[in-house]
Amino acid sequence: MIDRSVSIYCSFGQRAIQTCTHCTSEADYALHALPSALLSYTLAAAMLGAVTLRGTARESRRGIGLMLLIVAALVEAYWTYTVPVRISSRPSYRGDSLDDVIMVQ
Repeated sequence: MIDRSVSIYCSFGQRAIQTCTHCTSEADYALHALPSALLSYTLAAAMLGAVTLRGTARESRRGIGLMLLIVAALVEAYWTYTVPVRISSRPSYRGDSLDDVIMVQ
């Protein structure tokens, strides 16, 4: 149960876990997290539209920018929903992290 919760937290964030009371599967959490992800891409598309206004030299690049945004959204959705989160059962010690430096001081 803990591994599943950590996996959902890593994939969809703290807000999805705290605010979705009816979610029982990863698909439910994905649908719950979808509006905030879509909002960020909608705002990016609005900025792209503002930067490439009609009559500017950048107007011809609007289509390329929108295609890149769509591809980025699809890749993020695929990555979030299909890539498994692997959690190590034992911590690995490398000795070069900032926590180790702070502990020594």
